[in-house]
Amino acid sequence: MNNFDLGSKKYMIILMALCLILVLLVVKAFDMAPSSDKENYTPAANAPVANTVPETANSVNTNSSVQTDEPVAQEEQTSTIEQTQNANAEPTEGITPIDGASENAAAVKDGERKLAQDEELELQFYNIEKYVKNSQFDRALAEYNAILKDAPNVDITARCYEEMAKIYGVTKRYGTAISYAQKAYNMSPTSSREMLIARLYYKTGDKQSAEERISNILEREFIAEDE
Repeated sequence: MNNFDLGSKKYMIILMALCLILVLLVVKAFDMAPSSDKENYTPAANAPVANTVPETANSVNTNSSVQTDEPVAQEEQTSTIEQTQNANAEPTEGITPIDGASENAAAVKDGERKLAQDEELELQFYNIEKYVKNSQFDRALAEYNAILKDAPNVDITARCYEEMAKIYGVTKRYGTAISYAQKAYNMSPTSSREMLIARLYYKTGDKQSAEERISNILEREFIAEDE
């Protein structure tokens, strides 16, 4: 009975050890066997499909960039062509064509300017005549000299000399008066100016010179009528 028990115990121990070894072998076998998660994960990391997806994405991006760059390249080419054309074009800025309208406008402005000057001169002559009527001869002579400094033409200069000769004649300075009257006649000869010279000669008592001047006037007038 005791031997049976000991044998039974040994048998049980051996059986339990075998069972334990079997369990360990089974557990180890499960540990070494690939799980479903690992099968799905590992091939995903190493499979070529994973590389195909990025390549496809890259190809899509590359194609999109190429499609995007083509209009940009065309725009740059168009801009370059325009710059070349602008560089080769003749400059037109600052060039004002001279036409009839601009010439007419300039002529109108010149006419208005001349009219304003003439009106101002006539006003000056009118004021000087007031000085002469009031016997302010020195002031009148000073005004005529002022006009002579800026006289715009020969006619104005001759007119000043004629008026000054009259003033000198009124003040009985006949020599100076004849000198200014002769200047006026030489610059712009008229019958009235030569008649002024004749009167001044007559005032000095030189009737011969006065008659010669009058004869010149008459001859010139008769010749003009015959022509």
